[in-house]
Amino acid sequence: MNAQLDWSMGRRRGGWFPNWGMIFVVALLGLLGFGRELFGEDGVRNSVALGQLNCTGCHAASLEQGAWILPKRGPNLAGLEKRVNPDWLRKWLANPSETVPGTTMPDLLHGLTNSERAGAVEELTHYLLGNGPSEFRVVPPDRAAVARGEGLYHQIGCVACHGPMKGGVESVGASPLPKMAEKWSFKGLQAFLLHPHAVRPSGRMPKMHLTEAEAFDLAHYLLRETKIFSPLEATVWHERVRSLAELDSTVPASTTPVGEFSLEVPGVNRRLSIRLAGWILIDRAGDYTFHLAAEGATRISVDGQWAEDEDAWERESTQIKSVRHLELGWHAIKVDFVRRGGNTPKLVLEWEGPGVIRGKIPAGKLRADKDLEKTKGPALFVINRKLAEKGRIRFGQLNCQACHGDDEGKRLAPPLARLDPSRGCLAEAPGGKVPDFALPAAKRGALRQALVSINQVGLKAPAPAERVRELMASFQCSACHARDGLGGVPRGWDGYFTANVDDLGDEGRIPPKLDGVGNKLQADWLRGMILHGAGVIGGGVSSNGVRTEAPRVRTYMNTRMPQFTEAEDERRKMGAKSPSLEQLEPLAKLFIALDRHAEEIKPPSDGHEILVEAGRRLTGTDGLSCIGCHRFNQQPAHALQLLDLTTSAHRLNEDWFRAFLRDPNRFHPGTRMPAFWPGGVSPLVDVLGGDLDRQFAGLWAYFAEGDRAKFPEGLSRKNMELIVGGETVVYRGKLWEGGFRGIATGFPGGLNGAFDSEEMRLALLWRGRFLNASPHWSVQGMDSIRPLGTEVVIFSHGSPLAILGDRNTPWPVQSSKSLGMKFRGVQLDATNRPTFLYAFDALGVEDLMVPREASGHESLHRTIRFNGSVAEGCYFRVATGRLSSLGKGSWRIEGETKLTLQINQEAILRGKGGKQELLVPISHDGKTALEIDYVW
Repeated sequence: MNAQLDWSMGRRRGGWFPNWGMIFVVALLGLLGFGRELFGEDGVRNSVALGQLNCTGCHAASLEQGAWILPKRGPNLAGLEKRVNPDWLRKWLANPSETVPGTTMPDLLHGLTNSERAGAVEELTHYLLGNGPSEFRVVPPDRAAVARGEGLYHQIGCVACHGPMKGGVESVGASPLPKMAEKWSFKGLQAFLLHPHAVRPSGRMPKMHLTEAEAFDLAHYLLRETKIFSPLEATVWHERVRSLAELDSTVPASTTPVGEFSLEVPGVNRRLSIRLAGWILIDRAGDYTFHLAAEGATRISVDGQWAEDEDAWERESTQIKSVRHLELGWHAIKVDFVRRGGNTPKLVLEWEGPGVIRGKIPAGKLRADKDLEKTKGPALFVINRKLAEKGRIRFGQLNCQACHGDDEGKRLAPPLARLDPSRGCLAEAPGGKVPDFALPAAKRGALRQALVSINQVGLKAPAPAERVRELMASFQCSACHARDGLGGVPRGWDGYFTANVDDLGDEGRIPPKLDGVGNKLQADWLRGMILHGAGVIGGGVSSNGVRTEAPRVRTYMNTRMPQFTEAEDERRKMGAKSPSLEQLEPLAKLFIALDRHAEEIKPPSDGHEILVEAGRRLTGTDGLSCIGCHRFNQQPAHALQLLDLTTSAHRLNEDWFRAFLRDPNRFHPGTRMPAFWPGGVSPLVDVLGGDLDRQFAGLWAYFAEGDRAKFPEGLSRKNMELIVGGETVVYRGKLWEGGFRGIATGFPGGLNGAFDSEEMRLALLWRGRFLNASPHWSVQGMDSIRPLGTEVVIFSHGSPLAILGDRNTPWPVQSSKSLGMKFRGVQLDATNRPTFLYAFDALGVEDLMVPREASGHESLHRTIRFNGSVAEGCYFRVATGRLSSLGKGSWRIEGETKLTLQINQEAILRGKGGKQELLVPISHDGKTALEIDYVW
């Protein structure tokens, strides 16, 4: 395909060049519906579409024009081979708008003959996937994960941009989705959902603060149409049931394909409750006998009729014989199994009938989906380097890097000021050498108006209010938030914005309006919320004076505030600037410039301690009983679970806080927040003399204490929080991720750890508050307790020591005890710090951890001393997950919380991606002393 084509939009010496920016504008207008109805009568405001389609990637804009345009880069094409199906990529390149209706990607090849088009598509496909072997793998949908993912999609806010997908009908939102099962690999999609900015750096696809488990479920939901042949499907439950029939009303944990009626289900170790289901082919009508034997409770269903032993639940072994008359064709068959007793679980199903000798049912007679025949999988894609080189040349000729590259200085088309909006791709009948959008007349007219407006003489820079509206439209803030009467949740979709508690009304489920937000929120908090979403910036003050990250303040709201920019460490990895950060950075200042009208507050005459105690009195049940509706210091309220009061002084401006308390209904008409000071009169005249300003100062001082605040009267009567003062606190019991015999240690200064004495491993590290032991004093003491603090790091299960044949031998999956490890107890020193004693065969281990300063950062220093002897090839596993070397014995654990490891011994990093392992070899004479600093 020749780059010198007649684009009819402008000419440069040497030939005609593609007008890529204008190409993209038209598609987005059709997609987003931008026009006069969104931005009022001023056509200049259609410039949002010019930015969404990255027109300035090819067309230079003047300084005045550039002030109106917020460019959006195209996706990063690196790593495409890891996430995209080669067959889908071919279809996409050949006809983008047919493959994804509403896409902004133009069809550049429609003017070629069929054979020329096929050749161009093949060249580009081999080039784009040429960075490595294709990693596209089809994964069968886990139906249990699909169900969880569907709920997640319709709760956290995905519908705001992509529209709801209930009932199997995908509605078209502002950002259409492709046929996901045809395009994405499962691992590629899961990674994208966790870190979307690595692929789409312009931030229009934000990070939704998903856990890996949530991304797993959401990826399965989005790929739910994937079809893979399997003889049977296994459904697994982890919850305990009281009968086989109870399985039908219990939520399953997972589903997976299997090849036969067997308890050997991939990825399932617990084998508590399993259902094997599918269809069996009968090719001779007659009576068939099914023989089912199990060590455990079991039953069998054929065509919906169950056969079971009524007393099976009381016995460890089950024997069932069921005779069914079956006609020709496919018949539904299911077998349920629940482990009972102490025998090794076992399940055997045999059949016999016309022409069938008693034996196992052949896999060839089974289908998990009777309508899905066994077919060959997708052909392995192998890169042709000659085609890839041709594709590289064609990629450059087509100027694809204008949207998909970082070269902002390369603009091959005329500047915006020289464009004729009636010609080229905006012509009513585009020629064969012009990109074809099949553009409706209304959309073509809206884009023409935008070009005329942006090229008007005397174009002025956007006013702050105009820039705010432009930013909110570009990043689709208006899909959730209303401001100045524009935007907000669409009336037909508000049912997908929900709360996780009752009785809060719209105020508790609909994202808040942004009118006056610059007057309400402090600058740092407002900036953090805009750039990073909930729970990233703001925070309180920990007990040791360190500023902490903020928890989600609207915990009752299922919709999440997205993260539109990368975190600092993610930007470093990408090695590039952040377009979304540059564009959104001014928004907080714009809000403040438009909204802020600070009111003077006279300094309080009362002492700080007097104010704090007065605030505590007002907050508790002997005062205004604020804790009846509001959480306090992460502890639950008595009823509604509204915003945590201890975040108030770190989020809000104090003058706004006081004005709100005087008249809440002025700010939120219809709010459930009572007016406690009607007419400016306090109901508690015995607190600070009933003076409003003094009482407001008391509440502010009390809330500003953060997590150091003493609980108000009446809060958490069942709370048994363990407070770490000047001495180390050790607590033993069932711990979340720490096992039934966990040992948690809280050190002075707010650093904590937990040791699993069953597996002899470090289980958890975290900062801030220690533990609340009340779960161990309820539900018969069987509940586990979780860390109360933040920045929790979870270490992998399994033995910390193992003998390996060589450095590449997989780490054993057996339990620590089966590998020869024994727990020998705990020794406490004079300051109550524990040393954990255990052994690995003849090798004794002493494991001590203490807090200390490391390079100006808080850290826990761990010393592991070995004595005795051990076989050659012994290794200590320090960490697993996504790891990176920082040099000089330092390693970084990546995750929601980043942690640096500093090790005094040679360490070996092995594995890939999120399954890496950091190992340290242990001397066979047992003289190794291992020291590790865990640095936040």
